Amino acid sequence: MALSLTAEQKSLMTLFTTRDKYIIPSYQRPYSWEYEHCLKMYSDIIDAYNGKNDYFLGNIIISRSNRDANRPQIVDGQQRIITLWLAFKALSVILDEVPVLDEITTVRSWDGKNKEVKVQSLIFETDDDTYIREVAGYSDADFQNKLTQARNRQGDIRANKFKSNIITNSLYFYSWFSDYAKQYGKDAVTNFLQYFLEQVSLLPIELTGNSQKDADDKALTIFETINNRGRDLQDADIFKAKLYGKAITEDDQKEFIGLWVEFKNTCEQQNLSIDDTFRFYSHTVRGEKGITGAEKSLRDFFIEDSHSPLNQKGYTEVMQDLMHILEVLRDIWAEMNKKTELASWIQLIYAYSNIYPLYALVAYTYKYGIKSNETQTIEFLKSLVRYCYFQGSTTMVKFEVYNIIRQLYISLPIKPYYQKSVDDNYFNYLGRLKYGYALLAHYLQSPTAITNYSIDKLLTSKDYKQLDSTWTGHDFYEHVDDLGNFIVLDCGKKNKTYSEKRRYYGNTGIKQVRDYLVTHPVVTYEDLVVRTSELKQVLNSFFKDPQND
Repeated sequence: MALSLTAEQKSLMTLFTTRDKYIIPSYQRPYSWEYEHCLKMYSDIIDAYNGKNDYFLGNIIISRSNRDANRPQIVDGQQRIITLWLAFKALSVILDEVPVLDEITTVRSWDGKNKEVKVQSLIFETDDDTYIREVAGYSDADFQNKLTQARNRQGDIRANKFKSNIITNSLYFYSWFSDYAKQYGKDAVTNFLQYFLEQVSLLPIELTGNSQKDADDKALTIFETINNRGRDLQDADIFKAKLYGKAITEDDQKEFIGLWVEFKNTCEQQNLSIDDTFRFYSHTVRGEKGITGAEKSLRDFFIEDSHSPLNQKGYTEVMQDLMHILEVLRDIWAEMNKKTELASWIQLIYAYSNIYPLYALVAYTYKYGIKSNETQTIEFLKSLVRYCYFQGSTTMVKFEVYNIIRQLYISLPIKPYYQKSVDDNYFNYLGRLKYGYALLAHYLQSPTAITNYSIDKLLTSKDYKQLDSTWTGHDFYEHVDDLGNFIVLDCGKKNKTYSEKRRYYGNTGIKQVRDYLVTHPVVTYEDLVVRTSELKQVLNSFFKDPQND
């Protein structure tokens, strides 16, 4: 595919005084610039103007169809294009006697009879275009009225007063340019405008094609290449663009828009990022394809890898897969919040110090469902917990997790991961897994899950001065992280001394905690040593191969 690429640095005057109407494609992310972004653009340009220096705003990527040449699409750079348009709109009402500003903010039809806004957003996730057209209609009085509504008692513009950053940011620019005119006079603003138009520039990288799709495909190729080399854009934007590119007909595009909006909304409802959902998806794909090597970045995997579903499947199938991932995560979360044995093992997966065991659980549930065979699921989770916890808090577990996922998808049994022998001393230094091990020891004795559990220590530094005589000659701080010093609760923990916590925790619904508190008015050194030893034995029985007894 020949790229037909042109790139020439152009002044804003050159870019904005053409008969082009800049289109923001529907697959783009919504306009999101806030006060800090606008202020930096404004301040940097003002500083360059005061220093009598040219100013370069960076590059944008444009696709232009030969069939609709005056409606180029902004593939990358829409945040800057819209923000620049907002600045010009604000200037147009302050300098209403300067005709070039009307030419910059609007575009006339071929016969000169009608005018349209210079920028149009087709984004389907928000009403950006509605707000652009609203701002396009503002007069000086409208800006003044909006400012009056937006200012707080201190005179600052409230960022959350209006539904759209497009409206709020237009007020920022109007306010800044109005203050500039009051301080230096209108002629100074006119002089600045001339600099703004003639000495501030962008580098448009333009791709052309016989059709818009042809031009878009070329532009997206450049977009992906540039963004793989350090540009700070979300992976989700590129994935959305790639999938949108698979929707060839107008009906396909409408279907994709509906599917993507539903997917995005569901991610938000489940408090998941789109990137995280794709990451879970990647592990199901890796399992299906038998990939056990090191992970690639999300972008490399989904855009470049031959195994990527974005390269092998249609957009409908990919969107179905992604919604299935969200269903899986919803089902896992719902199950984890039940008072069941299965929930206790899911909690232990979440309690581990990194996310790799959860990748395996999602891959398992994606293939089998969380409750299709509850006994089988529990045994799978026990194996996963046994392997990961015994390895300690380390990302090195990922390589065996990748192998476990591969085995799931070729229907091989998962090993139980028993240890031939386990020394109780192994449980002396639990590091970042100390809370996970405390939870594991509890559930091995009481397998029913506790919803909204918490973990506390029997003794803390608050108890140091109240320790009984059995602690004489022993370093309390060497034992404060002993396994026996942790308790699992069905209520929130209290930052109190042990004697105070006994009264509070006495109402717990957990029998073993209640019994311990009743029989231990104080925690002696021997009490802690004995409890630690007992819990180590519980853990030892879980990890040790029963055939080696």
